[in-house]
Amino acid sequence: MDMDVRHMKMFVAVAEEGSIRRAAQKCFTAQPQVSQVIRRLEREIGVDLLERSHRGVELTPAGVVFLDQARHLISRFDHAVQMVRDTAVVRPLVVGLMAGQIAAAELTVPIMRAFKTAYPGVPIKIHECTFEEQFSGLRDGDVDIALVRPPCSEDRLTILPLFHEPRMVCMSKSHPLADASNLSVDDILYEPMIDMVNVPRKWVDFWLLNDIRQEPGQTRSTPAVTIAELKFTLMFEDVLMPIAGSAWRMGLEDPSLKAIPLIDATPSEIAVAFNPEETRPEIRAFADCAREVSRLMIDRIPGGDLCELSR
Repeated sequence: MDMDVRHMKMFVAVAEEGSIRRAAQKCFTAQPQVSQVIRRLEREIGVDLLERSHRGVELTPAGVVFLDQARHLISRFDHAVQMVRDTAVVRPLVVGLMAGQIAAAELTVPIMRAFKTAYPGVPIKIHECTFEEQFSGLRDGDVDIALVRPPCSEDRLTILPLFHEPRMVCMSKSHPLADASNLSVDDILYEPMIDMVNVPRKWVDFWLLNDIRQEPGQTRSTPAVTIAELKFTLMFEDVLMPIAGSAWRMGLEDPSLKAIPLIDATPSEIAVAFNPEETRPEIRAFADCAREVSRLMIDRIPGGDLCELSR
């Protein structure tokens, strides 16, 4: 008889129960079958594993050694089975979206749909990221791939530019500049803006125009780290904020606010980002879908233009 895991589990049950009858009940099998398995094990190994008496069964010294090894082998086998089962379960692709649907403007939903159509067997889990989390989530492993808004301070990430869109400046309709039809960067450079905390310095400098001013500008009010916080601060504080055009169309637009074209500001870039150490093929596949959708649907972005890598 070639020993298998089932036979070793029967022996362990007998050793633990001290009774062939109780072991048979535990293993949901007939008592004679358990007795037969134990006798065959002893014949194959060549030693007695149990001492039988009217009180039940006890382990021989050889049985004690075999019990320890049997438990070890059963544990190894169960672990191997679980590992195999785990590989058969498709891990969801966790996609980070900075500010949710605004992440890639009007192309966020088409990108997600294109990937789901091309890879229907890969489940997707959405993780809505704050301004900070769009990059730190990738670094910390909370997301697998993300649609982000550079600039990015994480040198370890792969950033593939998709397209860019014009920037605007948003403010309350009661703001002194709210009647302008368009504004230049110089017009707002020294106006109070909304502060940001726990956000990469390069990102803050881009949106608060510090990279143009070459020094921190004036900020006022409670810091904002989400589009919702930005919106309510603009409503009730005498501040303004450079924004992406899609942030106005898809999140900030409100009767109490005004968004004015910022005619000479560097456009806001949309990119797909991931950790280059990731080897899952669906991560590169998602990036390819994002680039292809951007190439085919860039006309859906008012004033949008493809980045060189996506042409």
